[in-house]
Amino acid sequence: MPEDISVVGFDDSLFTPYLDPPLTTIRQPVREMSLAAVGTLLDEMGAAAPAAPAPSCSTVPNSSCATARLR
Repeated sequence: MPEDISVVGFDDSLFTPYLDPPLTTIRQPVREMSLAAVGTLLDEMGAAAPAAPAPSCSTVPNSSCATARLR
């Protein structure tokens, strides 16, 4: 790996950098997602809540992925 296959995980676990090879993963912005959920809940309850921007995930690149080979 990654010569033959690329592997990507999800949730950016604390142990992923220690794997062999270190795992590429997707990181969720948990704090921002939580704030958006609370804002939506308060809005549904009729309370004023500031609009929260939609959170976006980010890629944490490591050695488990490579550029695709041309055949």
